[in-house]
Amino acid sequence: MHENAAAVEADDLLAPRDATRPPEPVITATVESTDEVLEPPTPSIAVYDPFVRWLLSSTLGELSSIDSAPPFAAFASDPSGGDGSDSETDSDLSATRSKQPAPRPPFVSHCDATFARAAVEGELEAVADLLSIARREFGSIDEKLEDIEDEREESRERIALLEARIVKHLQDRDLAIAEKYTTEKQIEEAEAFKAQHPQRQGSLLGFLRRTSSNAGALSGSGIGGSSEFSARDVERLQKEVADTKVAAAHASSDLDAHYYRLRQLEKKCAGVKFEIAEASALEDDLRASLEQLGRERALALEKLRQVSVFSAEVSRLRLR
Repeated sequence: MHENAAAVEADDLLAPRDATRPPEPVITATVESTDEVLEPPTPSIAVYDPFVRWLLSSTLGELSSIDSAPPFAAFASDPSGGDGSDSETDSDLSATRSKQPAPRPPFVSHCDATFARAAVEGELEAVADLLSIARREFGSIDEKLEDIEDEREESRERIALLEARIVKHLQDRDLAIAEKYTTEKQIEEAEAFKAQHPQRQGSLLGFLRRTSSNAGALSGSGIGGSSEFSARDVERLQKEVADTKVAAAHASSDLDAHYYRLRQLEKKCAGVKFEIAEASALEDDLRASLEQLGRERALALEKLRQVSVFSAEVSRLRLR
């Protein structure tokens, strides 16, 4: 019975139509089948499963329509893929086709097409909003990068200034050390001279008395005057030695103060270097975020392109 009905339908399709003859109404009777469609036994036969199901479930009008797009269009574009010669190739082909999105069925009415177009336009607006947000974030990342570059330049200037100050303090420290060494050398020479003349009542006092007596003999001065002059000279020299020791103590305290300031500057320099390291890490994070936004932007553009293609397809179906 089914074979006779199919033969009649084929004769009707192949028979020439008369131009003066009014068009016959479209028969919407479906091919009824009481047999259950089983699953394909092998992957190579599974390639033809969409065509078989479409052939069994389509109406006569869909079968006779030239403009209808069958769901096996992918198979029609590659008819040599299901020869069954290589099972591994057939498995890969079936897996690849299973990953492809299923074709959309034609819209039943204009209302459905309008709703689908509205949904596509909504997705298009969402993608446009996403692109605008990505562009704003991209601009803000550029501003943050510029701020980080400015902070980096300021940190470099601060480091250069601190290094100059450290060099100046090191020079002052060397000068203080040289002054302290000179003072200690003078004190050692005076003590060595005193140790070389133990038979006199004090090295400086005897030396000054001898010097003053010789000077008094030459000038015709008395013994009392020479002793007074020697005492004054001794007091003066002792005062100079005390002043020298005080100056050495001041130099030592200044040296300690220079050491303290140097340690403080070293701590500040270490803090600035740590801030620069943090800024570099933040810059790396921002660059990674920028690359991520670039990838998201590429994905959004790809989605926008797909939405545009789908919108064009909807428009084409609407014009039908």
